[in-house]
Amino acid sequence: MPLEISLMDWIIIGLLAMVLLFLLSILFKVTRLERLLASRPPAAATVSKPKPEEHSESMFDQFIAEDPERRKLSKKEMFEAFREWKKLRGLTWSP
Repeated sequence: MPLEISLMDWIIIGLLAMVLLFLLSILFKVTRLERLLASRPPAAATVSKPKPEEHSESMFDQFIAEDPERRKLSKKEMFEAFREWKKLRGLTWSP
């Protein structure tokens, strides 16, 4: 009883071979990438956090320091006055 291989069997074998070659190429690329990354020295942390100044005043602190009476305003009024104060000094993006 001879072993018969039909056309459909050959097509399936061919597709499986193509999938195997595809997976082997991916494996090769991944191992090459791993070797490339392993050979590089680790990147040093070049981004440093800005050091806070000892006594830097925020713009709002400057706003209050100019007129301590502003602290007595309601939050809404204080915010509006602060926006106007920044606008007069050209510290805003809007005209």
